[in-house]
Amino acid sequence: MEYRKIKDQEKGEEASEGDVEDLHDKTHSVLAGISSNKTQWKRKSVVTLALTILTSSQAILIVWSKRAGKYEYSVTTANFLVETLKCALSLAALAKIWQAEGVTEDNRLSTTFDEVGVYPIPAALYLVKNLLQYYIFAYVDAPGYQILKNFNIISTGVLLSEIQWAAFVLLCAGCTTAQLNSNSDQVLQTPVQGWIMAIVMALLSGFAGVYTEAIIKKRPQRNINVQNFWLYVFGMAFNLVAILVQDFDAVINKGFFHGYSFITVLMIVNHALSGIAVSMVMKYADNIVKVYATSVAMLLTAIVSVFLFGFHLSLAFFLGSTKPNTTISVGDHSKPSASTTPSLSHKQIAVAVAVHLCHHRRKLPSLSPSISQNPRSNLKMSVASDSPLHSSSSSDDFAALLDAALQSSSDESSLDQIEDNQEEEVDGTEWRKKRKLSHLDDTKDVAEQDVEVSSNARCLHPGSVRGMCIRCGEWIDDVAGIALGYIHKDLKLASDELVRLRNADVKKLLSRQKLYLVLDLDHTLLNSTRLNDLIPEEEYLKEKTVSLQDVSKGALFLMHSMGMMTKLRPFVRTFLEEASKLFELHIYTMGEKRYAMEMAKLLDPDNKYFESRVISQADSSQRHQKGLDVVLGHESAVLILDDTEGVWLNNKDNLILMDRYHFFASSCRQFDLGFKSLSELKSDENESDGALATLLGILGQIHSMFFDTADGADYASRDVRQVLRIIRKQVLRDCKLVFSRVFPLNFRPEVDRHWRMAEQLGATCSTEVDDSITHVVSLDPGTEKSQWALKHDKFLVNPGWIEGTYYLWKRQQEENFAVTKPKKQ
Repeated sequence: MEYRKIKDQEKGEEASEGDVEDLHDKTHSVLAGISSNKTQWKRKSVVTLALTILTSSQAILIVWSKRAGKYEYSVTTANFLVETLKCALSLAALAKIWQAEGVTEDNRLSTTFDEVGVYPIPAALYLVKNLLQYYIFAYVDAPGYQILKNFNIISTGVLLSEIQWAAFVLLCAGCTTAQLNSNSDQVLQTPVQGWIMAIVMALLSGFAGVYTEAIIKKRPQRNINVQNFWLYVFGMAFNLVAILVQDFDAVINKGFFHGYSFITVLMIVNHALSGIAVSMVMKYADNIVKVYATSVAMLLTAIVSVFLFGFHLSLAFFLGSTKPNTTISVGDHSKPSASTTPSLSHKQIAVAVAVHLCHHRRKLPSLSPSISQNPRSNLKMSVASDSPLHSSSSSDDFAALLDAALQSSSDESSLDQIEDNQEEEVDGTEWRKKRKLSHLDDTKDVAEQDVEVSSNARCLHPGSVRGMCIRCGEWIDDVAGIALGYIHKDLKLASDELVRLRNADVKKLLSRQKLYLVLDLDHTLLNSTRLNDLIPEEEYLKEKTVSLQDVSKGALFLMHSMGMMTKLRPFVRTFLEEASKLFELHIYTMGEKRYAMEMAKLLDPDNKYFESRVISQADSSQRHQKGLDVVLGHESAVLILDDTEGVWLNNKDNLILMDRYHFFASSCRQFDLGFKSLSELKSDENESDGALATLLGILGQIHSMFFDTADGADYASRDVRQVLRIIRKQVLRDCKLVFSRVFPLNFRPEVDRHWRMAEQLGATCSTEVDDSITHVVSLDPGTEKSQWALKHDKFLVNPGWIEGTYYLWKRQQEENFAVTKPKKQ
């Protein structure tokens, strides 16, 4: 009943907080957009410039490769080599990525038929288009080809706005003007055959470009080189068919490379690099950028042709070629300019980051009534204080700040729309409408004045992101604080602010009757091994792995991308499901970030347990150590499950030490264990009474005692570490132990591992025997103390009895831990 009550309470909170959670999602998108905008702009510029240069030289090299007006080589073989070279370049790029990052789901070549089944269509269209571009030069020169090539805008811009359509009509008019012939009876320089071929090429190129762009951007996470590879494989196949149909006899009789020259090789390399550049534009820009690059290349081609081929620049050509530039200008001005597009100021960015870091783990709490009803009226009170450490919760302050900042920018624009505006993709009509509505907001000036007042208040800089204060937006020279990179990259919080956030966070969590639980990964929840470390006796495991596409149905996984195999500990899924009802779960591993995220996907494929609370080695504040200083939770409310005590030097009182899970043989070798692994024995832990099942029961006891209402409801004053000690001391509270040859004579017994374990379990430890002794812990049955135990009918056990009792939280049967004569070395 208690669990059901908690769950119903959470559902009610989710329903009342839906609007605020949506605000948090929008905040997250702005942060991502701001951080990546500069990189995206540079990448677009590079690929567009490369495409322009390559396109301008493409027609020149084709014309230059002709001898006496004819192609001495086979154009189908040239096309085939272009596709082959592009395929090889894609594979080389992939090999470099595999070497640096490993093989992942996004960059592996293996795929499904549904994914590759779409590539034959654009490959076939490009085949016909590429062959036609060789034959069109029988009717046009290089500059004329570049002019007519702009007809592909017709098939590219079918879904554009009216003003951009007008720009395209202007560009097509330029194509016609440039072809006017004043020195002949013919009106146009290019005959009808050339126009037909140009139109067909334009349609094929345009439709193929739009289709390819849709394929590539349908799976944006897929590596571009993988997508290129499959497109070029089909291109090679179709070109091979073209060779067999058109030039089979010539290739057989004269050879595959008959008629090739240095210029031909340059042309093939140019075509290959152009194809790569086009795909990059499709991935990181769009197909319209490709069209504009072609238009600019037209001017460069004409200039070069003057010197190489004696091309005459006529008035008609000049007028026709300048219209593409006008087109670009018109198309560009159909979007809102950067000066009129609303953007987040430093203060607004600071607010957005603050909201994001406060609520990265769960849904935003409901705003207080005063703030939610009129956030602007609360803005001055919230930000004008001399200190950022207000009595109200950080959630309310930051949420109110964000709401007011966004309202002051535009009442009708969301954070998502602001991000879109930064990419200059907002329709002009909608933008004017938003501007009009924002001017109708009479309270906008009030909010702006309040923000201005806040800028004059002294800021103590509670935190920073990349050196910028998250409160006032100023750049900070001396950036200090605790790094919380797993919440947001480059985020640092000052100690005072971290305390304030923890106070607000623990108050919220305790009100839901939950505590914090930090979980280690390897040897605690799972066991991983490198594929190279598998022994012959473990090869059978490869046949028992489960597909990564459906991780919820198995426990053994082959991680090709990381070169390892992972086995989940029995009962782990049930453990996480039940523990999540009582605790807010965190992952904390000394492994790398990538490993931590991949393991989190296996344990929590639906992301309902951990969300963004995955802490790795890089997030720790101390090298080779773990610490609760990077966890947004009071130590008094945190429990830790880990198999290694030494990494928690400052938080041992919070630690529940786990029995290590040794499934793979490499794990046993790592710790120099003298027994076989579970995989070698073809066995596994028992789900019903294994380590995780046992610990789940203990965690339930700790939770129940902590939230026991018999002592009132002041949960904030309680300490889970004290509860842990009380429950643990009940296990061996009636036992008194003496040790024999477990540690050296001159060794301080209180620092021995088994001595400390016994004391934590409630036992009394001694170095001398007396009648109150209940157990003698020994490694040799022949010692004086061991013989005394046998004579006085006391329990004689080996140290494993203490370990078993410690890990299973239950006194073990002494007869299972008999002391045997040590083997001679």
